[in-house]
Amino acid sequence: MLMEEYYAGFWEVIGTWISDVGAGILVTILVAIVAWWITGPVVNWVRVKVSRKSKKKLPRSEIRKRHKTVGDLIILLVHVLIVVMALFSIFTRLGLDLTPMIASAGIVGIALGFGTQSLVRDTLTGFFIIAESQYRVGDYIQMSGLGIREAIGTVEKISLRTTKVRDREGNVHFVPNGSIVHVMNQTMGYGKIHFEFDVKANTDLDKLAKIVNKAGEELAKDPAWKDKILDPPHFVEMTNFGASAIEVVVSGKTTPADQWLATSEYKKRLLEALNKAKIKIN
Repeated sequence: MLMEEYYAGFWEVIGTWISDVGAGILVTILVAIVAWWITGPVVNWVRVKVSRKSKKKLPRSEIRKRHKTVGDLIILLVHVLIVVMALFSIFTRLGLDLTPMIASAGIVGIALGFGTQSLVRDTLTGFFIIAESQYRVGDYIQMSGLGIREAIGTVEKISLRTTKVRDREGNVHFVPNGSIVHVMNQTMGYGKIHFEFDVKANTDLDKLAKIVNKAGEELAKDPAWKDKILDPPHFVEMTNFGASAIEVVVSGKTTPADQWLATSEYKKRLLEALNKAKIKIN
C-alpha cells in the first residue's frame, strides 16, 4: 500500500512538473526552432523585395551582392538572439537565478578583456567592412594586412570576425578582419577593359584607331555581350614611341566581374582585324 502511494505521489509530482514547467520549456523550444527556421526565408524575401525596389543607379548584380551580404549578417545576429532568449527563458522556468551568473560573467569579462582584444578588433572591423560595403559576397578582391599572406580571390562569406576568400586554385583563405590593412576590390561598380600594345612606328594611327574602335563597337552590339559592355573598348591615346615601335592604349567598361572574359574576347577580335588590315603587333 505504501509503495502504491509512493508511486502515485511520484507520478503526481512528475505530472505537475510537466504541466507547470515542462510544457513551457517544450513550447519555448518549439517556438525557437520555428523562429530559427523562418528567419532565413523571411530575411531573404525582404532582401529580394528591397533589391527590386532599389532606386540606386548601380548594376542589379551590385545591389544583390550588397543585400545578400547584409542579409547574411542579419540572419546570424537573429539566430544568436533566438538562442540567447530561448536559454534565458528555459533557465528561468527551471527556477535558476541568472543574476549571479550575469554578475560573474561581467567579472570574468573584465578579467579576459585584455585577452580578447583581437576578437573585439576583428568584430569591429567586420562591422565597418559590411556597413561601408567595402566588399561583398561574390566580389573578387585582393587583400593584404598584418601577419597575413596576400589573399586574392572571390569572397564566399563575410562574418563579423573573418572573411572567407577562395582563390583561383580553389584554396580557401580565412582572414581575420582585424588583420586586413588594404583591400583592392576588382568587381565594384564596373570592370575595365584596359591594356596597351605596340605596333610598328610607321603604322597609320588614324587607320589603327578606326580598327580598334570598330572592333569595340561590334563587340558591344553582339547579343552575347551587349548587356555586359557599358562602354565599348576604344582607342584612348598613344603613349611611348620610338624608332621601331609605338605604344597605344585601349580602354572600355564592362559590368562587374565580366572584364576578364570581355577583354579576352575583344583581344581575339582585334587581333583578327589587325591581321586582316596587315598591321603588325610588336
